[in-house]
Amino acid sequence: MSVCRTGSRGAPRAWEARGGQALGGLDLLVHQAVFQFRQFTGDPRSPLAAMREAAQQR
Repeated sequence: MSVCRTGSRGAPRAWEARGGQALGGLDLLVHQAVFQFRQFTGDPRSPLAAMREAAQQR
């Protein structure tokens, strides 16, 4: 499970102190897209690198 670090300081730090992963807004968006891709296609493989690259170009 991850928490978004954008706009908040206390919650992400507390989450990371407990071993969680705090992601930036763009990373969170890309990982949500990967999950949706897998749900929609039924294919466990996903073009994570391509999705991340496309998001960074915007």
